[in-house]
Amino acid sequence: MEFNGAVEAMKEKIKERGGEKAAATAAAPAATAAGGAAPPATAGGAGAAERKSEEDGGSADKVVVGIISGKVVTATEQEEAIKKKEKMVRERMQSQFGKIMEEQKKLEEVKRELEKLSEPTRRDIEIIRERLEVVDRELQRCSKDHIAKKKAYEAACAELEKKNQEKLMLADHLRLIIHESEQRKTKKLEEIMDKLGVTDNSEIFDGFH
Repeated sequence: MEFNGAVEAMKEKIKERGGEKAAATAAAPAATAAGGAAPPATAGGAGAAERKSEEDGGSADKVVVGIISGKVVTATEQEEAIKKKEKMVRERMQSQFGKIMEEQKKLEEVKRELEKLSEPTRRDIEIIRERLEVVDRELQRCSKDHIAKKKAYEAACAELEKKNQEKLMLADHLRLIIHESEQRKTKKLEEIMDKLGVTDNSEIFDGFH
């Protein structure tokens, strides 16, 4: 939009320059008439002067707007150059816009292809994630149960060891009582046998020492 505004301003400036020059040319004969008698002129000379005045002042085509590289540039040439640049800018913008649209289409196509590739596995991923959540909850429950049962197992092992020790102690005590009882019986029998005069040379187990 700024470029178009500059172009329009340049066009208006060229028209103003052409109009000013035409007005100056038209005012010259009137000034001569007001100041004194004009020199006689032939019909052919007047017509030629009028045509030249129209060519030089009435048309913007011959208005010089500048000199570029030693070449005189007229308003028409300047306007044509501006139009040419405008056309080049439009073509360039259209070309760039077309490339952008083409790249956007390619990106959309790539996106669709990626979605097609991920679609078959998407449901599997969802199923596995749901199963993982279930297994995680079950794992937490099993972990709590394992801790509780481990404590119960350790308590059971301690109770088992305690009972084993108690059994050993009772067994030893039982053997001791039996041994002492057998010794008393043996001694009593020997006393009786001595009184009766009975001799027995068999060996009797005297317990563990």
